[in-house]
Amino acid sequence: MASRALPAAIVLAVLAGAARAVLHFELGDDRVQRIARRYLEPLSVLAALAAGIDVLALLVSGGASALAYAPPLFAAAAGLALWLSVDDLPAVPRAEPEPEPEPEPLPATSLWDEPAPEPNPRKTLWSGW
Repeated sequence: MASRALPAAIVLAVLAGAARAVLHFELGDDRVQRIARRYLEPLSVLAALAAGIDVLALLVSGGASALAYAPPLFAAAAGLALWLSVDDLPAVPRAEPEPEPEPEPLPATSLWDEPAPEPNPRKTLWSGW
């Protein structure tokens, strides 16, 4: 189990770092910035959790050397550091919503002013021509 949680923690930490880099260096357009801002916190928290699961699995399995704890602890520290950096982000400027255009006025006529013409009845085999 420990061998499966560490790669996930590393990938999640790298993705969170990429999202933080997009926000820090203002890369991409508004859509990219919005996506990076939205997913930075969940990615960093999940990276820290996956690294914590790896450390827990190493502890339970026993027999792991002290050096085996370094990569998951590093991934956990990276995830936590990225999670704490979310508070340092500048506030998102809220765009004022554009006012909706006024609807077109309704016609002055009523639905019952002029009756609709009767549709031509369908001619079928049994209608008697």
